[in-house]
Amino acid sequence: MTTPSHLGERLRQVRERAGLDQRDVGTSLGIAREIISYWENNRRVPGLAQLERLADLYGTTTAALLDEQAESTSSNPHTLLYRGLEPQEHDLRAQLQAWLRFLDRWAELLDESGQTLPGRQTPPKAEWHSPKPITDSRRARTLAAEVREHYHIGEDAVPDLQAFLDHAGVLVNRVSLRSGNDKLSGVFYNHPRLGYCILVNADHTPGRQQFTLAHELAHALFHYQTPGLICRAGDQDPKERFADVFAGHFLVNGDALRGLVDDLPDGCITDHYDVARLQPSFRISYAMLLYRLFEEGLITQSQYDTFKTYSPLSLARRLGLEVREYQVSVLQSPAGLGAFPPSVLEKIVEFVHDEALSPQSAAALLGVPVESVLQLLAHPEAASPEDAREFEELPSPPTPRRAAARRAS
Repeated sequence: MTTPSHLGERLRQVRERAGLDQRDVGTSLGIAREIISYWENNRRVPGLAQLERLADLYGTTTAALLDEQAESTSSNPHTLLYRGLEPQEHDLRAQLQAWLRFLDRWAELLDESGQTLPGRQTPPKAEWHSPKPITDSRRARTLAAEVREHYHIGEDAVPDLQAFLDHAGVLVNRVSLRSGNDKLSGVFYNHPRLGYCILVNADHTPGRQQFTLAHELAHALFHYQTPGLICRAGDQDPKERFADVFAGHFLVNGDALRGLVDDLPDGCITDHYDVARLQPSFRISYAMLLYRLFEEGLITQSQYDTFKTYSPLSLARRLGLEVREYQVSVLQSPAGLGAFPPSVLEKIVEFVHDEALSPQSAAALLGVPVESVLQLLAHPEAASPEDAREFEELPSPPTPRRAAARRAS
């Protein structure tokens, strides 16, 4: 490898642009800070593998490190997203890079298999297109209702959000961001080849993950002009506030909530049992329902503070209600595969069956054990006796009208 004389200065410039100091880089790469200094002062030369790691860390490419003129065409398109990280967030940077590497490899695989890639996306309705991100929170309620109408949800409970977004063409990954990143809830990225992509902090409760998905959907539809956003609790950015308000109204339609409260015996929330009765209507967590009731002015601060100390499962049992209705869940998959949306897992099965991928290469792509991929490829488990019994108890299905018509003709 021919090393340009300006490499040291170039490494320093790109490091500083990424907002990192030499100690940050040394910690991330697992080497002494002094080595970074030697490289930047041309006292030593990093090898190709080390340059690749530096390029990943700085959000660029080895070509751009070696030749400044190549930066305009070779720079990593994810650089702007990396800039949303703090210098000390080494683990988070590594996890974000792993996610982005997966997205890039997934795009390459889909392209090689003849799939049409959407590229950077824009909202499905022309009315939502805007030269600038929409940040007026007063519009969030109306826009949430419009999104519900567009996706034919109306005032109904929102279905499983990860599956819903996957069907709508939004790629969702759930990743454990480990301790120290509790305030980071999710990431939105309008990928240059895959379009809308969302990363959710899987360490949060299922109810909070549900809110995060709705929050990131707001970014996708109304902040798509911004290539990527790293979302943290307490962020005062107007885009974040808009997305919070949108998420609440998208998950729980205000008119529907008020209508159900009006239908209660007293026409208002009088006790915690009223809240328990309402929860299954929206398929959300007990905490989220209290959040929306308070936001709509349907409970007082005192009621909110009191009701949030109660167990929703205990309330359901006391009322003789189906407990499962009170548990917000996330999609379950074999070990390690829960991070990926259904569309990705379905394609993996298809690629392996078509011999476009081996189980080993699929496992490497997903970063999971081969055993997990083999489990994904296995035939479904046989119906349990209880499952089979239900078919026996149901009446024989009638002849479908279309099939009967075809036979008659």
